[in-house]
Amino acid sequence: MEEKEGAQSYEQNPGVWAFVLNRILIDAELPFELAPDCFIDKASEDQRVRIKTTLNNLVGKYSYPKPDQHYECEMVLESTPNSQSYNYEPLPESDWRYYVVISPDNGFTNTNLHYASNISDVPLELGGLHFLKNGGMGWNSGVLQNHFQFGFHNQTTKVSRKTLVDLSSTYRAFMAVTNGISGGGDFPEILRAISMFDSLRLLPRNSEFHVLGLFAIIEMLITHNPKLEDRGDSITHQMQSKIPLLSHRFDRPLDYSSFFHSTAENKIWSALYKYRSAFAHGGIADFQHKELKPLKDANNAKAFLEDVVKALLRHSLKEPRLYKDLRGC
Repeated sequence: MEEKEGAQSYEQNPGVWAFVLNRILIDAELPFELAPDCFIDKASEDQRVRIKTTLNNLVGKYSYPKPDQHYECEMVLESTPNSQSYNYEPLPESDWRYYVVISPDNGFTNTNLHYASNISDVPLELGGLHFLKNGGMGWNSGVLQNHFQFGFHNQTTKVSRKTLVDLSSTYRAFMAVTNGISGGGDFPEILRAISMFDSLRLLPRNSEFHVLGLFAIIEMLITHNPKLEDRGDSITHQMQSKIPLLSHRFDRPLDYSSFFHSTAENKIWSALYKYRSAFAHGGIADFQHKELKPLKDANNAKAFLEDVVKALLRHSLKEPRLYKDLRGC
């Protein structure tokens, strides 16, 4: 989508506008059209007032730093030999980081953009707080709680025009394959997988259920229930054989070396599935044990699995029928 033609139309009929909850800094000409008649822009003064008032009412009493500081300050890490702490240095008003996504419809476009953004180069949290044309509003308390409870982890993400273009193209592919949240597309399993990936954000960030959820999405996309009499048909074997095949077709192949150095791919997947099984069967993952040592630690394993899921979901929008075929073999 180009950001120029029709760029003022949303001001005449704002419909629904969603506040971009995560902290971003856009280096691109605004407003930018992400979807037909749907634009991302800096919040106006009136919108900022509504956002600040609402956040202070919903979470301000219980959060530190205060919601305003997330968007009106630069987070600066200060270190001493014995401690680390964050300070919030005020930004000039012209640099405040309040952004909104404005759609003329009833909010379906913003929700579909939110789903697509999860697997794009620029994740935008559009599901936490939105405002209606008639003055009403809605919010997701779980999203707000997770975001502000762990706000000190929310570093500013720099967003370029290139990443906005990627989000726009991902949205178009998502709608073409799934028909969005309205459903009715030819590949409902892909819509379900993208919805499941989005739902993981409602878990506490340190929840071990993230690992099980990420594995569930991978299994749903590319595996079938194994035949008990055929050891070569196991879930582990299916992953070890199918994911390398798919990775060669990705626009960006999986970067194993950044996470695991020179460990062979089949050993990585074997270790990951043992890690998953430790959770599923009540065990404790010991990353010093030789079987799990290649994974390094839980955070590293989770970060890699998130990359895998995003790559699979992005590619499933490009070759959706391939995933139907893969689940059958």
